[in-house]
Amino acid sequence: MKKFFLISGLLVLSLILVSCGNQVATIVKTDFDSVEFKAKEKEKKIVYLDNEYVMKYPTTNIVTASLEAMEDAVALGIEPLGAVSRNGEIPNYLVSDLGKNIVDVGKLSDPNPELIKVLQPDIILGSNEFDKEKTATLEDIASTINLSHTSDTWRDSLSLLGEVSGNKEKATTLISEYNDDLKNIKELHPEIKNLSILILQVKDEELYMFESQEYYNSMLYDELGFKQPAKIEENKEREIISIEELAKINPDIILVEFSTHENHRNDDFVNDLRRNSLWKNMKAEKEDRVYFNLVDDGYQGETYLSKRAMLDELNKKVLF
Repeated sequence: MKKFFLISGLLVLSLILVSCGNQVATIVKTDFDSVEFKAKEKEKKIVYLDNEYVMKYPTTNIVTASLEAMEDAVALGIEPLGAVSRNGEIPNYLVSDLGKNIVDVGKLSDPNPELIKVLQPDIILGSNEFDKEKTATLEDIASTINLSHTSDTWRDSLSLLGEVSGNKEKATTLISEYNDDLKNIKELHPEIKNLSILILQVKDEELYMFESQEYYNSMLYDELGFKQPAKIEENKEREIISIEELAKINPDIILVEFSTHENHRNDDFVNDLRRNSLWKNMKAEKEDRVYFNLVDDGYQGETYLSKRAMLDELNKKVLF
């Protein structure tokens, strides 16, 4: 009889738990996982670009407060707590890979400290374009590292996120595979060293040219070995280039990034450009080697994810 009541009691308890739905089970599992993960956490000194930081390690409680950090998170399969937005939304080319629970923590140029604080992050990854005041505000919330916006430091940034998140091996593998692919492409296409290439951006009815270490230029000239126009070497920053100056450079290949979020009222600019007689007489146009938005215009150019996308598209559509 006692056995009967015991079994009946257990059955009733089971029914009660089931009637409460999955929420109880989820809470128990989450609490257990949290305790287990936190038992592994420890403080660690991290060195990034000659600066030393102390932070919890490993941690998944990360806020990516810059597009560079968001791209690195997607590359490593990390779902951060929060991310920044552009024009009121997290960029389409990233949002689906950042996880369904991602929280918009404010503008790319001005993330909201109050929203970030609510998320209780262990680490905030910002941008070296943040000023001292903004950085100090974020540091009051959690350990903050501002990622470099310079194209040739992308390996350091990816390795940093890999290390703090416990994905160091994956970051190392991605870098190694990228280096191998660079080598293979250059071996298959020795003509690269004889081809001049220029990447331009359309913004506010103007053509912009980048300096040698900005955007994809470091990849194109330093890593792949394309010929760099002399005008690029003279550039110290992004600057407007006229169609007359462009015609004088007359590169073999032209990549044009027409950013929709930068050109709300200039949809006809590209069509007008291609009707220009100087443009039509350039070598790249005559040989059908002008490529518009070869990759998504949202990519920052200075990250692994950006470079991986560009390398793949160059190999498939440009090099033949």
